[in-house]
Amino acid sequence: AYDIWSGKTFSTFHGHYESVNCCCFSSADQ
Repeated sequence: AYDIWSGKTFSTFHGHYESVNCCCFSSADQ
């Protein structure tokens, strides 16, 4: 979802937001 940036930022943010997004998305998905 954060593919707007170059790619390095996406990778870094992905790892940091992985836990948050997983929880948020999991709840929103269901």
